[in-house]
Amino acid sequence: MANLRFRDEYLDACRALGVEPLPVVHSLEGDRLVISSQTLSEKGSAALGEALRHSVFTAIEITHCYLHDAGCRALCNGLSGNTALQVLNLSGNNLGHASGEALGSVVRTLPNLRALLLEWNNIGAKPELGLQALCEGLGASRGIASVDLRNNHITEKGAQCCARLLELSPSLAALDLRWNKDLGQHGAEILAQCLVGNKSLTSLQLTGTGAGYATLAAIGNRLQETQRSLREDEATTLLTARQRDMQQAAMESVEKLQGEIELRNMALVNEKERNSELQQRNGELEAERARLLLEIERYKAEAECLRGDLQGVQERHRSASTAMAAESQEAIRLLASRSEGRVAELEEDCAEKARALAALRQEGKVLAEDLDAAQRDLEKRGRRVEALEETVEADSKEIAALKTQVQDLCFEVRKGELTLKKREEELEVAQATHQMAAAKRAELEEKFLTLERQHNALDAQRQRDEVEHARQVQALRDAVAIEAKDLADRQERKVKELEEDLRQREAAFADVKTTMGNMVKAHHASLDGLEEERKTTRDNYLKLEVDHQKLLAHVTAVDGDKKRRENELRAAEERRDVLSREIETHAHMHQQDLDRLSETFAADRLALERRVLQREERCMHLEAEVAELSKKARHAADDAAREKERLQRRVTEQIRVIFEESGAY
Repeated sequence: MANLRFRDEYLDACRALGVEPLPVVHSLEGDRLVISSQTLSEKGSAALGEALRHSVFTAIEITHCYLHDAGCRALCNGLSGNTALQVLNLSGNNLGHASGEALGSVVRTLPNLRALLLEWNNIGAKPELGLQALCEGLGASRGIASVDLRNNHITEKGAQCCARLLELSPSLAALDLRWNKDLGQHGAEILAQCLVGNKSLTSLQLTGTGAGYATLAAIGNRLQETQRSLREDEATTLLTARQRDMQQAAMESVEKLQGEIELRNMALVNEKERNSELQQRNGELEAERARLLLEIERYKAEAECLRGDLQGVQERHRSASTAMAAESQEAIRLLASRSEGRVAELEEDCAEKARALAALRQEGKVLAEDLDAAQRDLEKRGRRVEALEETVEADSKEIAALKTQVQDLCFEVRKGELTLKKREEELEVAQATHQMAAAKRAELEEKFLTLERQHNALDAQRQRDEVEHARQVQALRDAVAIEAKDLADRQERKVKELEEDLRQREAAFADVKTTMGNMVKAHHASLDGLEEERKTTRDNYLKLEVDHQKLLAHVTAVDGDKKRRENELRAAEERRDVLSREIETHAHMHQQDLDRLSETFAADRLALERRVLQREERCMHLEAEVAELSKKARHAADDAAREKERLQRRVTEQIRVIFEESGAY
């Protein structure tokens, strides 16, 4: 949706300004805008800038489009205040100091800009205008991390502007100033001085600026210190965050366990309250049971009394006279009936009380069972509390183990720091060893020169020894000639093979170049397919150029090897000449001295060569270890950037030549 809006706004702006829109805007995808090798006029740049006012592109790459200063100003007007832009690439657009001023103003308004690439421009031609404004604008940007100013004609004054940028920017991590040959040694020293207080810069590229080896080495050491400091800060921050997270997790676990313990304690208190209520109810039931038992006993006593009264009445009735039997029989019967009824009532009441007592006993049994169940539940909850206490104790042990792990992690971090320091010390020792080896090598070379001067001093006696030692000279010459011939034959065969391979690759490159020229000439016949054909041709050309560069690098290595062999051959010839001069120098009177000096010289020379070779191997080994310890970062980056830059220059020049030949420009 955003791409459609940008395209519509761009087409409207082109119609309003009366310019032809670029075909690339019809196939926009993603959040990147890439326009390369087009021709943008001032009105075309103004239309593009107008369309970019509300764009959401995170990366904008407008390269090799000949914007010039007017086009750059129009583009900057549209980019002002953009909050989405993170990468801006305006390489190869012939931008001058006016463009530097415009870019210096607009970068202040781009809060999320992280990288600015301005390779192959002319911003440093007037550093007091364009480059100074650009550096001040970049210094005011709080998020800029990478700036590419390669091939911008930056001078010593421009180096002062870049130094000001390093002082102002707290976030700049990479600054590329390669191939600004007017920057010079003094400019590099100015930049090196600004690195003392800088805490963010980790990459400063100065290849092809005329900076000396000592200055580059000092800058490299300072950048390594900054990288090491940043790594230590990052490790400390990570360790602190990890410790904080572990402590927070441990505290959360402890709080969770404490909450569970509190809940279980509350449940235990509730169970205890319920048990106390059951015990109280059991006591009440026991009291009621005792009261009922007493009442039953009282009723039984009353029944016994009534039975005794009844028996007494019956005895009195049997002992009464017959005369009173008729009179008192009715009264006795009534009394007996009343007594029996009372006894029956008392017995029924006793039976009812007995049933109530049985019910109370049954309820007491139920309550006793409930009490036993409550006691068992209480014991179970007690065991659960003990289990919880054991869990709390285990959690405490786990927390202690976590603390121990944190301490172990701290120990590991300290151990890593000690290892890092040890590696740094080893690196310093290796560098010192390398310096000592270089000094020793210089000393040995001086000694070798001294020996050569000593032997050259004996040239005056050459004529007196010529006849006697001609045979030895001839034998030595034959041996050296055979060795040189074999070496030359091997080198010649190897060079022929490489030259044949180079010719094949050059033929393939010429074929591809011819094919690309034909494709460029077909531009006028098929305008719609030009962009795709150009991309295909460019990819093929880049691949062949990469192969060509690899081959050139290989040929260069072979040439270096050939030169080294030639130097060895020349050294052998020189050695042969020296021996010849030694043989021809000594006279009959100095034959023994000559033999001794020759043997001594040959032995010293061989020993010197062996020691030099050993030192060189040791130096190479040390350099390899140093490169491995530093992960080959600086050299690999320099080589890759140099190859990429050389490749881009070659590709740009070849495409420009092809376009000029085909009339595209």
